Amino acid sequence: MPVMNYMDVGGGLAVDYDGSKTASESSMNYTVEEYARDVVWIIKETCDQTGAPHPTIATEFGRATVAYHSVLVFEVLGIANTFSTPCDPETVLAATQAPAIINMAQLLQELSPKNAMETLHDAVELRQDILQEFSLGLLSIEDRAFGDQAWALLNTISGLMTDQMHYIPEDLRRLPRLRTDTYFCNLSIFQSLPDNWAVDQIFPIPPVNRLNAGGRPAASSSRTSH
Repeated sequence: MPVMNYMDVGGGLAVDYDGSKTASESSMNYTVEEYARDVVWIIKETCDQTGAPHPTIATEFGRATVAYHSVLVFEVLGIANTFSTPCDPETVLAATQAPAIINMAQLLQELSPKNAMETLHDAVELRQDILQEFSLGLLSIEDRAFGDQAWALLNTISGLMTDQMHYIPEDLRRLPRLRTDTYFCNLSIFQSLPDNWAVDQIFPIPPVNRLNAGGRPAASSSRTSH
């Protein structure tokens, strides 16, 4: 009768990237010790019930083994903050003939605490129209800039108007997360990430300085230069 000397339980061990110890995609809600005990117990119970000898257990926890051993440090070359650029609706209306941009500027003129929700919904649709028209070459880069500035200011003002509301809708509570900066970084994703196993994986991006300073409510995104 053949004897199973080794059992490979495969991979899949999670990595607690964010330290939250939760079931999110960037964490794990169990310990390595708990995982090992469960694997060993299941194999032992099965072998004992069938009278089979206990095998040597092997694993393939590649990412969980190497995830902590290296980091990629790169430089932030600049920050683009759309919300720091002032936007005057009158100036926008005088400088463009694009219907979507005109409508966005008019929404900004008519914004009030009473119509903030309706205005925000209309602005979301207009924002999508502006991005689509720009990608099709129907809007100039200047019109795109006007649209970005109007969208940014509209979101900022809508967020400030929540102080005047007894009940703040969820859409308005999410506005601070929309007000983000774009970070331009000098790195090559394709040179720095190994092979195709990195596709659809999560790679945390923390700062390496000012770790004792409070974070801003806005999130950030990164772009590659190569």
